[in-house]
Amino acid sequence: MKVLYYKIWADAIATCKSNPLLTSDWKIMALLGISIPLALNLMFSMAIFQRNIINYSFYHLNLNIFNSKFLDTTIESLTLFLLPPVLLNYFLMYYNKKYLMVIEKYTSVSKNYFQYYFIIVTFMPLSILIIALIFR
Repeated sequence: MKVLYYKIWADAIATCKSNPLLTSDWKIMALLGISIPLALNLMFSMAIFQRNIINYSFYHLNLNIFNSKFLDTTIESLTLFLLPPVLLNYFLMYYNKKYLMVIEKYTSVSKNYFQYYFIIVTFMPLSILIIALIFR
């Protein structure tokens, strides 16, 4: 499982580095490219768990920082759903420059792992949701 994780990361880094618009921001874009689908899965899983399994909502912050409910909800969602995958991936890949070993060892194996990962991890929960709504 760890080898697949490293192959996905190597492909994400290679994809971001090869894009001329991302030459200076490739680390952030690779981190977000890996973390955003995980955040969507976390959001989807928590919604199913809270609404259908335990019937109790516990994963929320109820922020009242701004005069806008939209801004409060956006900050709350980013904090609860995007921050955990970003921190996890940061410490697993960028802390102590682990990405250098991954680039060296797994870049030549690149077979569009990142694209497959992104499509599958992003659209699997959405397809399950659509199927559930159709057969409801």
